[in-house]
Amino acid sequence: MIRTLKRLRQGGFTVCALTNNFNTEPLGDPEEQAKADAAHEKFVSLFDHFIESRLVGLSKPDPRFYEHALKIIGCMPGETIFLDDIGINLKTPRKMGIHTILVKNTSETSFHDALRELQDLTGVVLLDSGKL
Repeated sequence: MIRTLKRLRQGGFTVCALTNNFNTEPLGDPEEQAKADAAHEKFVSLFDHFIESRLVGLSKPDPRFYEHALKIIGCMPGETIFLDDIGINLKTPRKMGIHTILVKNTSETSFHDALRELQDLTGVVLLDSGKL
């Protein structure tokens, strides 16, 4: 996925994460907490926008969460592609006019199919010679 995110951004696409997350207790060891924080920041930096439910008080599949994301990103539903591994999270954005892709984590083939669909929609080469 990291390669996919980088290629989409290099292709001129804005990449945003919408995450249903929650506050966690700090780790007891400050050194371990610093490592965890650094890893999180490195991950977040892969995106143009990283919208966390715990910070905005909304979560998938609430339509207001997707509306909030569209406002932050500055685009219309028809200009957007939303991927998720949970089908219920795709129903609302699909009704809003957002193109949706179900990313099945059941096999490499299923994941490959989702990337192929994303590649076809964006025109950005995400699969090398048809392979991951």
